[in-house]
Amino acid sequence: MKRTITFDSKGNGSSARTVVVGDNGEISLTLEPMQAVLWRSEKQWPMRAAVIVMHVSMGGAEAKASLKFEMREAYGTPLRLRREVRAELNGGDGLGEVTFAIERLSQPGKFEILGTDDAPPYRIFWAKPKRWAPHKRIRFIATHDDLRGGVMSARTEEISLE
Repeated sequence: MKRTITFDSKGNGSSARTVVVGDNGEISLTLEPMQAVLWRSEKQWPMRAAVIVMHVSMGGAEAKASLKFEMREAYGTPLRLRREVRAELNGGDGLGEVTFAIERLSQPGKFEILGTDDAPPYRIFWAKPKRWAPHKRIRFIATHDDLRGGVMSARTEEISLE
């Protein structure tokens, strides 16, 4: 159902109007050039349900659940290649930010923030710190905040670092 709403945006008439949103959640509004309208909702608008899914680039070894970090040399300096850690948001409006963290399973309940991304595709690039021993077991966590009070998170299964 489409509704047509008329506003007196010049301030000559009553400024108190009630806007009724159609069944599909859309409102059609036409203003004269250089005019503006400010709306305030009486309650939070319903959001589409969203699900966050984690992906870690494992270099073709997804089934083994173990990450290996190759080395590359650039201008005589050895560099450890990074892996992409990505969170996909299925549903919702796509707005918000994702904060990525890592949990070392040898220290349960302690998390290290890796970074935040505020634009899809939500991702960071990460390399194992040199000081970490081989075969350390970790878990990546992604927390999505829609910046309107909705927070959800996802985590990977246990991953072993080589």
